[in-house]
Amino acid sequence: MHGDTLCTDDTGYLAFRAKVHTPWIQKVFLALPLFIRNRIAARMRAGSKAANSSKSMTIMDVNPQAVVDVMEKHHVQWLIHGHTHRPDIHALEANGDAAFRAVLGAWHTEGSMIRVTQDDVTLIAFPF
Repeated sequence: MHGDTLCTDDTGYLAFRAKVHTPWIQKVFLALPLFIRNRIAARMRAGSKAANSSKSMTIMDVNPQAVVDVMEKHHVQWLIHGHTHRPDIHALEANGDAAFRAVLGAWHTEGSMIRVTQDDVTLIAFPF
């Protein structure tokens, strides 16, 4: 899943996300010429960067209870997501048992992937 939906403490971001995922807004945006969409996107990224500079990492990271709630809702012991700020494999408890949250990196300075074998699950980072 996309990890930003688990950042439930960042109410400002969730309100923004709800707006930009509204179908009619997406349709209008996609009808604009590409050069205008690029300008809008650049301004939005700059605004997001400025807003994030004053937020604590706790607010911008996943809410631990939101993670457990999603895992218990879907009866899973593994959750793989991206977009958040702590790439790693995090141990937790869900559904009354050991569980794990595998977080892919944000792809700003390097890529990442998860290798699953019969014996292990590993997060692998690689340079561009």
